[in-house]
Amino acid sequence: MPMSMSTTTTIPRFQKGDRVYGCSFFGAYSTRVVVPMNQLRLIPGGLSFAKAAAIPAVSLTALYALHLGGRFPFTTTTTTKITTSEKEGQQQPHNITVIAPSNKSILIHSAAGGVGSMLVQMSKILGLSPIVGVVGRTAKVDEAKALGCDVVIDKQRAQSQPQSSPNDNSNNNMWKLIEESGPQDGYSIIMDPNGISTLKDSYDHLCPTGRLIIFGFHSNLPMGQDSSGLLNPIEWMKMIYKSSQMPQFDPMDLVSSNKSVLGFNLSFFVDEINMLMPMYDQIEFWLTSFKKEEEETNKDKDVFDKEEDNDDDDDNGNDSKESNHEKKPKQQLLRCPRVTELPMDDIVEAHKLIQSGKTVGKLVMITDCDDDDETTMLK
Repeated sequence: MPMSMSTTTTIPRFQKGDRVYGCSFFGAYSTRVVVPMNQLRLIPGGLSFAKAAAIPAVSLTALYALHLGGRFPFTTTTTTKITTSEKEGQQQPHNITVIAPSNKSILIHSAAGGVGSMLVQMSKILGLSPIVGVVGRTAKVDEAKALGCDVVIDKQRAQSQPQSSPNDNSNNNMWKLIEESGPQDGYSIIMDPNGISTLKDSYDHLCPTGRLIIFGFHSNLPMGQDSSGLLNPIEWMKMIYKSSQMPQFDPMDLVSSNKSVLGFNLSFFVDEINMLMPMYDQIEFWLTSFKKEEEETNKDKDVFDKEEDNDDDDDNGNDSKESNHEKKPKQQLLRCPRVTELPMDDIVEAHKLIQSGKTVGKLVMITDCDDDDETTMLK
């Protein structure tokens, strides 16, 4: 299965009329945006504008998170002078060796969300195992399994179960399931966008050499609104309190336990052209590559409805099973997250949906341009 490809830092060139997608980092809540060419790519064949718009932010975030996790170094080719043999003094290219621990486990919070759906798929491509995903609602379990999770932890169901002792909190059942689903010494990588609700426990469930990757603080944010649509002042007070209770990571403990805590915000990578270009190249490669096992197991996984009388021959004497069914399409290594489209006029409703925790995949806002019949897709 292909994992990586040679990348370039050459800025792509486009022609008028090309179907492109990309990310703006800031200012996307507009009817039109100006985006540098280095932040754009041609839309792969078969993808709609809406699906393409859903890809860049979540895929770039996921890939960089796995890079911080030590599972996707941006390998480069370098040259060194040969100091032995008869070729002494010549330049010889060689690849950098990738160093990774034997524990390949990964725990992904919000596994059915936009970034989570990409993390699950990329982890599968990179050979991480077991891939344990946590979802907030029972309705999201099937989606996380379909993405490639080996185990899915249903937070809603776990929290509804009775506690084993009066001193337990509602999250204990979830973490017990997480412990049972991974290696005894803990997880090699934990991807956490939740903030205060899970950060401390996530750190405690790392193995030696494990890495906690932080890329969001969902549970810290105010969620309630009053009748005017504004945030309830009590929610602001809760946010301030939660921020004051954020876990502190002792540098001495980091050293003695061989654990790492890393965080990032993709929005501030706008000037990192030499880093973004290879990331775009890699994502494009995965989007346009196909799973080999789909071809090998296609016969055993017939998704078409089988007819009762499949022994009949067609007019040419051929087996009707071959003539009546098209071959199952090959599946991409990396597929777009599930997309929900909403008109830009419903932007308030879109934010309410995000706050509700009921969304799966990505929300894509659609705005009709005033000066032509085209529709611009915004993340």
